[in-house]
Amino acid sequence: TSQLSNSSEKARDPRTLAQGHQAFLAALHAGLLLDNSQLVIDLRSFLNLIDHYVALFRRLQTIWEGLDLQEDDGVVDAFSNYAQDETSVLAEMSRSRTLFEEALTSLVTKLKDTEKEKERLLSGMASDVGQLDLQREIFVPWRPRTMDRLIMRLDLLAGAHERVTHDDENEGIDGLDD
Repeated sequence: TSQLSNSSEKARDPRTLAQGHQAFLAALHAGLLLDNSQLVIDLRSFLNLIDHYVALFRRLQTIWEGLDLQEDDGVVDAFSNYAQDETSVLAEMSRSRTLFEEALTSLVTKLKDTEKEKERLLSGMASDVGQLDLQREIFVPWRPRTMDRLIMRLDLLAGAHERVTHDDENEGIDGLDD
């Protein structure tokens, strides 16, 4: 029992608790990808592009409602030019969609690079497993899952865009519909 109480006292030692807390926060920081500042910046700009695209879509919906009122009920708003607004919003949506798809492809590439780097670091940690204290005198953070599923889904989305773009380019060359 003295060994059990000694182990219990060591687990409550402020230095041990601080080390465990620091290890946990470092693992959380790395697991949330906050240690890769360029990836965080790119992810934020990607989310801003999505937000901008959604705002354009909502604006387009309002324009279409105004056009429907003009065509169906004859209600004309003298201060709005819905046809011109529709053209400009659709052009901006097309531009935003291109930026969105480029950012998605870039984000997938950076996530793959980050995952490869993490796998390289974790494989180095795997060799240190024999040196770990198996009696739980130090805190060992849980190893999170990989981002393979996320990367696979984003890669599929980016690949679908590339296939559609490639098909559109080929269709313009021969001018024939299959």
